[in-house]
Amino acid sequence: MTFSLNIFSQVPALREKVRTILVRDFQKERDTLIRKGLKAKSVSVTTKQINDHIKLIYRDLQRIEKSVHFMQLHKGTLVVRTKPIILEGNNIGSFWIRFKLNTGSVTVINERLSDGGDGEPWFYQHPHITSRGKYVCFGNAKRTYLHFKKDFMFGSMTSVIIILLGSYNEENAFCGMDSYLNDVTGGEREEED
Repeated sequence: MTFSLNIFSQVPALREKVRTILVRDFQKERDTLIRKGLKAKSVSVTTKQINDHIKLIYRDLQRIEKSVHFMQLHKGTLVVRTKPIILEGNNIGSFWIRFKLNTGSVTVINERLSDGGDGEPWFYQHPHITSRGKYVCFGNAKRTYLHFKKDFMFGSMTSVIIILLGSYNEENAFCGMDSYLNDVTGGEREEED
């Protein structure tokens, strides 16, 4: 990782989002106690609680460090570059995964695909990812991904995306496999043994 816990924990957008996550969770606990007729104190979050949750997020990122080329922070965005992905025996290259730290939104771009000269990619990034990389069809992994997203567990979110990149489901793909492989390989398939 090209950044330390200290640097990671100082990103204002992340700190604010973690505070919001903790308030949400504490509010949920408080509401449960009130529904049960029990006394509940007001909801407040300490700096220590925010720092502890950020440490959990950071450790989650450390867990995947060896399975990606690199991770870095850039202007409020966590940027991850995957190792080459194999899809149905074909090397489809590495992907850039970008998480906005203030929203958790994700963009997934295949580094091999051209942007058509206008700064925007015009090929599907993957059979299950739109051309601009902003919409990912997670299929049956959506619930798992959203579970990790609600707590900003970026390492686990990245793992789900990497698994998705190595899979194909013809029934809910944005484009067919043959068309995609022609785009990503320029018609020359690089099959893996």
